[in-house]
Amino acid sequence: MYLHFIAVMQDGNGDFCYHFASHHSESLSRQRQQFLTATQSIKGSYGLHYLKTTAASFKSVQVVDPYFEHMVVYNESTLFINRALQSQQLTVLDLAAYLYQQTTMTMDELQNLLCGLDAAYLVKFNQPLFRATFVVTNTGAKIKALSSVTASELQQNTSYQLKLASRRDGLAITTFINAYLQRYQSQLTDALNSQLLTDLEPLKASS
Repeated sequence: MYLHFIAVMQDGNGDFCYHFASHHSESLSRQRQQFLTATQSIKGSYGLHYLKTTAASFKSVQVVDPYFEHMVVYNESTLFINRALQSQQLTVLDLAAYLYQQTTMTMDELQNLLCGLDAAYLVKFNQPLFRATFVVTNTGAKIKALSSVTASELQQNTSYQLKLASRRDGLAITTFINAYLQRYQSQLTDALNSQLLTDLEPLKASS
């Protein structure tokens, strides 16, 4: 009999897994420990499964348990880890959707907020917050991916919550974002109040 060690994870493209099989329990235990050590950064984002079959192939696993039928299988842990890490990376659309759902901002205001947020995160943590392509326009830097996105798409996108839930730094990222958002909204309120006072000056002078 063959012993199978399988780590299963899901991303936007479906289920995928890492697979290792051996005749010997000692060999499987060593591989399991090596895998757990290598995946510390994504610990908790995948599930572990153990099976016994008469063959070493992943096909034999699929025959025994249909749950694994449609999974993409990786026999090298590095390939599994690379896909797992990529699946947890925030895109600008993920973050734009999260912020849009928390506020009543226009798309232009959302663009400005995201540019400032990414810059602040880069300064504090020395790495970008999300993956995006920036373009320079007459009105400043803009994020290319947001030029064609609709409000409905942003309202329905829940990828931010799903990705951050499986990341060890998820709470820290959300805390940073919410704190920045609060400061941004406070500055907008102060600016609007200041403009309102300026607009009222002529009325005060004529009364």
